[in-house]
Amino acid sequence: MRFFFARVFFFKTDESPKKLTSHVGRKTYGTMLLNKDVPIETVSNLLGHSSIRTTQKHYAKVLHMKIARDVRLVL
Repeated sequence: MRFFFARVFFFKTDESPKKLTSHVGRKTYGTMLLNKDVPIETVSNLLGHSSIRTTQKHYAKVLHMKIARDVRLVL
């Protein structure tokens, strides 16, 4: 299932107004799911990626941060 947002919103930062698009929403959604320990297979499916490799590529930084957090829990 895929979700699409028809409107484009703007939000203000210290620098300048930034465009809030459906892409930003999708990226935030994927990041939040991974941070909540949802399996990457599920995230990939929810985002409509044709392959888990696509999800891994786009969320590599999130996955590396998660691994570092998990390692700190063990130490």
